[in-house]
Amino acid sequence: MARVSRKNKSIAVQLKSPIEQMYMAALYIRLSSEDDVKDGNNKLENQEQVIREYAKGKSDIRICKVYCDNGCTGTNFSRAAFEEMLQDIKQGKINCIIVKDLSRLGRNHLEVEQYIQIIFPFLKVRFIAVNDGFDTLYSDSDITVSLKNILNAAYAKDISRKVSSTKKAQRSKGMFTGNIPPYGYKKSKKDPHKLVVDEEIEEVVMKIFGLKLQSRTNTEIAKILNEEGVFCPTRYWYHKGLVHQEKFAGGIWSSPTIKTILRNQMYVGDMVQGKRVRCLAEGMSKERKVKREEYVVVEGTHEALIERGVFERVQIICEEEIERNRQKRNKYKDITSSEDLLGHLISSSDGQKMYRSRNVYENQRVTYSYVTAKNRKPDGSDYPFFYINEENVLLGLKSAIYTHIELLFTMSELIDKQAIKKEVLAERAEREAQIERLNRELGSYTECLARIYKDMSMGTITPIEYKELKNGYARKREDVRRELNDLQHRNSPKRNMQVYTRKYQGQFQQFIERGELTKELIHILVKEIIVIGKKKIKVTFLFENEIQKVYEEIMGGEN
Repeated sequence: MARVSRKNKSIAVQLKSPIEQMYMAALYIRLSSEDDVKDGNNKLENQEQVIREYAKGKSDIRICKVYCDNGCTGTNFSRAAFEEMLQDIKQGKINCIIVKDLSRLGRNHLEVEQYIQIIFPFLKVRFIAVNDGFDTLYSDSDITVSLKNILNAAYAKDISRKVSSTKKAQRSKGMFTGNIPPYGYKKSKKDPHKLVVDEEIEEVVMKIFGLKLQSRTNTEIAKILNEEGVFCPTRYWYHKGLVHQEKFAGGIWSSPTIKTILRNQMYVGDMVQGKRVRCLAEGMSKERKVKREEYVVVEGTHEALIERGVFERVQIICEEEIERNRQKRNKYKDITSSEDLLGHLISSSDGQKMYRSRNVYENQRVTYSYVTAKNRKPDGSDYPFFYINEENVLLGLKSAIYTHIELLFTMSELIDKQAIKKEVLAERAEREAQIERLNRELGSYTECLARIYKDMSMGTITPIEYKELKNGYARKREDVRRELNDLQHRNSPKRNMQVYTRKYQGQFQQFIERGELTKELIHILVKEIIVIGKKKIKVTFLFENEIQKVYEEIMGGEN
């Protein structure tokens, strides 16, 4: 076989490489709670260092952002940072993903293969696994990659099986296996599997049970604690450094939180665990709830905060309260509700969605209103409560729609007087001429791109010159495409007005004659309804800005 010269070999390698372009890279690192990090190989900082060292020598790669999922399993892709990265890819911010190795992307080989072979190519994303020597720019997914993914999945199942077996054994012995103990307890410094009383908040738990014995509702108990400035569980844990999300910094007590504490058997000294289970080795990729009778309960494992007799009396009170509420809800269930005409269109002036509420009186008289839910701001404080009677909303809406339809009919007549047909035909001819010109321009830029590629392949221009010319032509071509797309979908505002009015003329005329609101009519006309006060609303109509422009144009022409 003839020997290949070094010069020819160099040319061959250069021709094999794709045309150089700049890749905006996402550096993705992940660490799960099951990973063995004793040797430092999988530590987050180690992963980042390996990738950055790799990227240093790559002139076509620029790292834009580091996406980190700490404590997230690789057996599924429901991870906050990974989902954020996908959103940035879809927005065009990222077109390359770099990981230390394939296991950092994931350990479920079927899903990993789907991302590498289907999703990333569809999104035009380059994927690199540094330690595996894998780069989709140069390599197709082969049997080696598939084998690595299968081994990663097998490793994850093996780890899951071991962790699950260990925790199961620990639970059966009454050892605490969770991350954060119930409110009122903390982990022992000597043994993290043992619970001890948290002296700072033990009195709060006792107070909650004491108020319940007085037949206070959960909402009333929460209100009392909030007024006294007592930290709720999430806020307390945040200040102790057990949770880190900022949303917990200003948390307040709520009815569900009180209910959770009152129903927790842990407060009588029993270790209650296994309420949720997940084991990849048994085919459970997601957590599932377990029936109460299947909980793992070991009695007398830690100091009780509540006497067993007190706890049992509170459970009876809670069950009676639940039954009363159930009867109240079912008392008028046979009374049919009228149709909700507004649906998702109505909200409060501070942007909260409003929900339709029904009130039934003893004489079976039914009234409806719209109210906001009890939502909290990011700082933990409550949003203001908004309420409005449905009858007041419909009266105001009916008046606004009547005025709006009259305006539409008036403008339609004025447009007809201005010889709309001639105007539309003239605009259409002009638009078609512009479209033809832009199509020719688009074709010329495509030809230019093909020509300069050929010139570079033949050595007429250098790769650097090609890159500069290519970027310039590509930008111009994209500008023409945007202009062409806008032109093809653009219509005269007057023409839009005519089409819209004539399409729904029947519904509009019927409303004028009968004054009857229908769900269909409301959704044809109304964009949103903002509640400002108990008897005041603001109605925004669809195409309102466009209608206003046409109106001003017509009125200006008349003068």
